[in-house]
Amino acid sequence: MTVYVEAELLSAYRSTYQGMVERDTDLLDDLLADDYTLTHMTGYTQSKTEWLAQIASGERPRNQNRADA
Repeated sequence: MTVYVEAELLSAYRSTYQGMVERDTDLLDDLLADDYTLTHMTGYTQSKTEWLAQIASGERPRNQNRADA
């Protein structure tokens, strides 16, 4: 992996993380593909629309950990 690709991946990760912390669903909507799905460790698969609605409603707690990766 080139340094450029690594920097781009890290930037995308940090932007996504920031969007989750700030509940910025517009940013997350722009960053994630329309067919994005989230599969939970329980096996439940959530669509992008459902996940963003959950974040916007406050049902999903904010992730308060630091994004040091």
